[in-house]
Amino acid sequence: MLLEQNRILLGTTQLIMREHGLYACQRSTQNIPLLEVEVPYEKILPVQLERTRQVPTRWLLYMLALIVWVAIEPVQESWATGTVTPGLVGVLVFLAVLGAFIALEWDRRWFLLHFRTAQLNLTFADRRRDRAQFYTFAHTLEQRVKEYLRTHYARINPLGPIEQQVRRLQWLQEMQVLSEPEARALMVRLTGRQQETLQGMGHELEGLYEN
Repeated sequence: MLLEQNRILLGTTQLIMREHGLYACQRSTQNIPLLEVEVPYEKILPVQLERTRQVPTRWLLYMLALIVWVAIEPVQESWATGTVTPGLVGVLVFLAVLGAFIALEWDRRWFLLHFRTAQLNLTFADRRRDRAQFYTFAHTLEQRVKEYLRTHYARINPLGPIEQQVRRLQWLQEMQVLSEPEARALMVRLTGRQQETLQGMGHELEGLYEN
């Protein structure tokens, strides 16, 4: 699954779900790579999307008041003469520049969508037309990661190293890949003891997915 967005003067950001990890790439407008990394699915969770809005409302009101004040006389003069006066042309040029600035800042700082995982923090423009695609991608990624972790790490072998498998089950439960009943049932199958739980085991979580 592919997610891609091009931001004005900032370049392109691309996310791709691959077989064993999430590929992220950021390129400038000159197609120069600024970031290129593939994060393994073991280091993805949790997946979060956060929208932020930082619109300078007061500044926009000042600009609107300035435009009205500056444009009154050129508009009246142009209306009276029936021609496009130099003053009106200047107002239109100013409006065009202001519109371009607003469009740029809209993508850069005003309306943003932050895509976060355990090791990635990427910023996108929060455009209404793209929003549903981002939420679908985030949900699909989370489900894919959990399915991947279940497939590769939720298997148990009572004849193998017990401590390592206990740590894995604890990790999977903390990542919400396994529910508490599922983790408890696997623990019973692993240790053969009904009273065994995953809480308070006292194990560190580093290197859980090292084989």
